[in-house]
Amino acid sequence: MILIGRIIRMYTDRQQKKQRGERVLRESSTLSAASEVWSDVASTMELGFRSSDSGPLLYGELEGGPQLEIGVYEDEYDAAYRTVATTTAPEAAQHGHLVAQPLRGFARVAKAVVGAKDVPEPLAALYFVRASEPALVTRFLHDEAVQRALVELADRAPFLSWDDGSATLVLEGVELVHERMETLIRALGKLGAR
Repeated sequence: MILIGRIIRMYTDRQQKKQRGERVLRESSTLSAASEVWSDVASTMELGFRSSDSGPLLYGELEGGPQLEIGVYEDEYDAAYRTVATTTAPEAAQHGHLVAQPLRGFARVAKAVVGAKDVPEPLAALYFVRASEPALVTRFLHDEAVQRALVELADRAPFLSWDDGSATLVLEGVELVHERMETLIRALGKLGAR
């Protein structure tokens, strides 16, 4: 019995090491591909770029003054990658809060009870939106660049948070398409505008 237990443990350990090695290889190739794409986008849009073992980082100043930073982070709970984009608040930022998240689970129920009004289609069909002021919905979600980004990136389950002028947009996974990265950056420029 002891011999069978050791054999099973050895086999299990070998399988776990193999899976871990395959995961590291997949992750490094994904991050390498992302670095190439993000570097091209940074060059095209006149932004800064650097790459490290933890992934690519795109940064710089957007039109209108807000600072942008887009990076890849590994979630400590599920070990999945997230693309996280943030902008700083301009000096004379409007106050208020706006959240847009995919219609999943509780968000479907919350939409009917506390969801914002005047959310444009097709965003209304895809997102639960909550805003401290109705004017924020009109200002941001009726903007063509923001709408386009939220619709095009819907497969990445974007979570948008705008708080007193600073914006955060979290996407599932690592974005590897030039055009989608550019769309994301244009939307962040609108969210960070004065």
